[in-house]
Amino acid sequence: SLVNFYGNIGKTLLSL
Repeated sequence: SLVNFYGNIGKTLLSL
């Protein structure tokens, strides 16, 4: 789902 997609992006940005 889009929510999961953006949630994954958010996690990726936080880990940078």
